[in-house]
Amino acid sequence: MDGNGPPDQNVLPPAGRNENQEARPDPSRAVRASVEHRYEFAGPLPPAAELARYEQIQPGFADRIIVMAEAEQRHRHDIDSAVVRRTFDEAGRGQLFGLAIGLAAIVTGGVTSVLGAQIPGGIIGGTGVVGLVAVFVIGRFRGTHTEQENDA
Repeated sequence: MDGNGPPDQNVLPPAGRNENQEARPDPSRAVRASVEHRYEFAGPLPPAAELARYEQIQPGFADRIIVMAEAEQRHRHDIDSAVVRRTFDEAGRGQLFGLAIGLAAIVTGGVTSVLGAQIPGGIIGGTGVVGLVAVFVIGRFRGTHTEQENDA
């Protein structure tokens, strides 16, 4: 081994291995790679390519998914309509009851004043008027404040 031979004869095998053994990677120097494929979609229906795959699995699956999404949308619209309807009904009922209570206080105050108790009648009637005005002013303030928050 004077260094004049073919190059591969001058290379010595690594320690602990002879020339006939295959080179094995050192486990302490191994590199591991991982590939993750994530597929997400938003909305009631999957993309068209995904629907086509469902249809390949079982004919009619894509149509069933579309029908299901349509039924869900109809259900949500019905619930939203019911909530809006009830909210308006409750608000209207509250206004009617508030008006009835306010008018009752004003009439009671007037009758009390006519019967000779002007100071208690004034307090009862005045409380009714102040209560009605306060409710409407506070209601308008809150409504304007809520609309401004929703616009932001």
